[in-house]
Formats: sequence, C-alpha cells, structure tokens
Amino acid sequence: MKKLVALGLLCASVGAAWWIEHSTMDGISGLIIGTVLGDGTEYAIDYSDHNFGLIRPGMTQAEVESLVGTPIGETWAYAQHQADCPDVYLERGSVVYGCNAFDITKGTRAAEVFSRLNAPNDITWLYSRRGRRKDYRERVVTFRGCLVTARHSEWYF
Repeated sequence: MKKLVALGLLCASVGAAWWIEHSTMDGISGLIIGTVLGDGTEYAIDYSDHNFGLIRPGMTQAEVESLVGTPIGETWAYAQHQADCPDVYLERGSVVYGCNAFDITKGTRAAEVFSRLNAPNDITWLYSRRGRRKDYRERVVTFRGCLVTARHSEWYF
C-alpha cells in the first residue's frame, strides 16, 4: 500500500511539474524565481500573458497588436550593416539607441532611419523590460516581412 501511495504521489508531482512548465510563460524556474524574488518587470499597457500565449508564427503585426497592444519598444535588425549598425532601438517612433556610423542618434525619427538604412531584416517588438531590478520577465515577438517568426518568453537575468 505504501508503494502505491508513493507511486501516486510521484505521478502527481511529475504531472504537476509538467503542467507548470507548459502552462506558464516562464516554466518552473520562472515560477520559483518569481515567488522567491518577486517581479520587477514593466509590461506594455495592454499586455497580458494569456493573449501573448496566443501569438503564433505567421500572424501579422496587426493581429499581434490586436492581441497585446502597442509594444514598449522595438529593435530593427540590419544584417547588411552588421559591422557598422547591427540594430537600432526605438520607442514611440524615435531612436533611443542608434548607431553613429549612419548618424542615427537618439531622437532620430523612424521614417528617417528607414530612409537611411531601408527596411530592416527583422523587427522585434518588446512587450516587457527591466523595471526596479536587473532581472525581469522578457516578452518579445520577432517579425520578418511583417509576419511573426518567433515569440519568446523567459526570465532574464
């Protein structure tokens, strides 16, 4: 009888661990770390874990925005300028971090970046960022040609 109870507890524990790992954005480690350390993540205004989980490859930017709203910021990645200007980070349509090689500095408008560097290879929308502490729950969506190629979530240290 004790072996049967132990086996039942083991199966229940494995099942619970599997469920937590696959039903949360950050898995077991994120659940434990978030419980112990707390959460200092800053999220986009309309963000929700549930709707973020609905994002799939092939969705359009408009479909993503209808699910989780406007991102906090976006990174434009340029493979053709890897040595001089690998990426540009924008918030609210203006550069926050740019590259001096093309005179793309803080405050440069997105349209000007586009005219100087053309369309980026990939665009990554950020739905979370570091808040009060260094660690946070990262939530990003990457697009190529205006279609989702990846949705990424993890606890970032």
